Amino acid sequence: MYCLQWSTIKFLFKLILKSRIMHLIGEATLLLLCWIILLSWCNGLQQGNKLKIDSDQNVLEKVLKRLNALEVKCELQTDENSELRQKVAALETQINALQAENKQMGTNIRVLQTRDQMLIEENRNKERHVKENKKKEIDTKDGSDKFSTNNNVDDPNKALDVSIYSGVNSSHFRKNLYRRKKRESYVNVAFFATIRSHHLEHLSPNQPLIFDHVITNIGNAYNNHTGDFRAPVSGTYVFSVTLMTVNSGTIHCLMVQNGKGVAYIYLYGTDTQDATSSVTAALELQEGDNLAIHNMLNDVSIHGHGYTYFSGFLLYQDYSNPGIIGK
Repeated sequence: MYCLQWSTIKFLFKLILKSRIMHLIGEATLLLLCWIILLSWCNGLQQGNKLKIDSDQNVLEKVLKRLNALEVKCELQTDENSELRQKVAALETQINALQAENKQMGTNIRVLQTRDQMLIEENRNKERHVKENKKKEIDTKDGSDKFSTNNNVDDPNKALDVSIYSGVNSSHFRKNLYRRKKRESYVNVAFFATIRSHHLEHLSPNQPLIFDHVITNIGNAYNNHTGDFRAPVSGTYVFSVTLMTVNSGTIHCLMVQNGKGVAYIYLYGTDTQDATSSVTAALELQEGDNLAIHNMLNDVSIHGHGYTYFSGFLLYQDYSNPGIIGK
C-alpha cells in the first residue's frame, strides 16, 4: 500500500481547507478522503517500525555472535593461563633449588676465604721465622760445620739429628726438623657427593643417608657405599649438607660424629613447593673418627637428582702429637 509522508499529509489538509474544493464535494467525501490519508500514514508508521525492529534484530544477532566469540576466546585464555601457572610453579621450584645451591656455594666460599686467611697468616709467620733463623744460622754455621766434619756424617739429615742430641743448637735444629716432618706428613682431604639417580624413599629412623654419586674424593675418606666419612688424620674439618624434600614431605636429620649427634637439620615442604635446608659445621676429629648423616623420622623421602649433597674438607691438620718428631 502506498504510504504518504507526514509533510505531504499536512500539505494536502492545508490545500483542502484553503481551496474551494470543500464547496464542490460533500462532507462525507471529505471525511473519506481524510480517512484514506490517515490510513496511509499509519501504514507508513508500521513499515517504519518493522524496519526498525529488523534492524534491532540484526544488531542483536551481531552482538550475540561477538559474545560467543568472546566466550571461546576466554576459554582459550583460561587454558593458556593454566599452562602458564604450571610453568611458573616449575620455574619457582628450579629457582629455589638454585638459591639453595648458591647459598651453599656462598658458605663454601666463606669457609675457603677463612682458610686462605689462615694460610696467609701462617705464611707470614713462616717468613718471620725464616728471617730470624737466617740470622741464627750465620752465627751457628761454623760450629755446626765443624761438628758435622768431626763426626764424618755425609747425610745432612743425619747430621741434623746428631746435632740435636749432641746439644749444639738443639732448639734451632729441632724446629727445623719439626717443620720437615710436618711437610712430609701433610695430608690433603676433601670430598663432595650427591644423591643423583633417584629419590631416597621409605627411610627408617637412624638410617644413614647414602650419597651415592661421588664427584670429589681426595684422600678417599668418604665411602659412597655406607655414606660415612672417616678421618685419615687428626685435625679441624668443615662439613656441609643440603637436603630437599619431595613435595609436602618432612625431613629431620642429624649429623652424627662417632655415634653422637652434633647438628640437626629440619625442613618440610608444601603441596606446591619443595623445601631445602643446609647446615655447615666445623669439627675437630681425631684420626679414625667417623661422621655421617642419619635420618630421624619414619617413612621419609629425600629428593635426589643432584639436589641433595654432602661435602667436607680438612681445614687444618693437627701436628700437636710430638710423636711425629723422629718417626
